[in-house]
Amino acid sequence: MFVIGLVFLLAVVILIVFTKEWLRRKREGFFVNTKGNADGGDLIYHEGQRSLTFYFDRPARTVYVPSNKRWGREMPEWARIRKSEIVDRIKRRLGQSWRVEDKAD
Repeated sequence: MFVIGLVFLLAVVILIVFTKEWLRRKREGFFVNTKGNADGGDLIYHEGQRSLTFYFDRPARTVYVPSNKRWGREMPEWARIRKSEIVDRIKRRLGQSWRVEDKAD
């Protein structure tokens, strides 16, 4: 009986965690996730059905984004004039120990 109660409690905790994250994403309208390994990989910024992918270096705790010039040229239309907003959102999700830097042209 104790094991059943413990499993139920664990299921409730997991459900609460997932629900809080889902509500946060819904309220903020975006989320950030990463995929890669101990050295680095891709940071993906999601906004609705749209997304942008940037490279990150885990040991340097740095995300690299295109320079202002390249951003305006290479980003999709919906993101072209929103670089500072998107970068600020990424910084907020990653925390203060990470940096976001422009890649050299």
